[in-house]
Amino acid sequence: LLVTPTDNDTVVVSLSSGVVHDKNGIGNAPAQFTITFDSLLPHIALSPDPLPATTASPFIVYANFTVAVVNFSASNVSAQNGTVSGLTENAPNNGTNFAFTVTPTQAGTVTVSIPGGVTQSTAKNKNVPSNVIYTNFVPQ
Repeated sequence: LLVTPTDNDTVVVSLSSGVVHDKNGIGNAPAQFTITFDSLLPHIALSPDPLPATTASPFIVYANFTVAVVNFSASNVSAQNGTVSGLTENAPNNGTNFAFTVTPTQAGTVTVSIPGGVTQSTAKNKNVPSNVIYTNFVPQ
């Protein structure tokens, strides 16, 4: 028996009693199998987008996922010409909203993104890449 889910939800397969018989003609007891199908990939939006054109100091970036993720960490964030620190989970604290600080390393463009496949949903579906945000660091 092949069952193909049509939506991301609970799939229930039921077998009524007496549908299948053994060689002695004894029918089966009713049976039911339940599983949750989840193929949703976590999509990420980084904000603010766009960042201010220039900055002279560290800045905060927000990462909002479409579905809850597990094991998301600062090391999952790609920051060119900057370092990532202080990752925190934000309300509603369900694995979808995070904030972190980006500290520019030297004068020039600072680019921030989250590559695809670095974190996953509770159903083990890998994330898709985030949008890319950038600013120009002009130290004072």
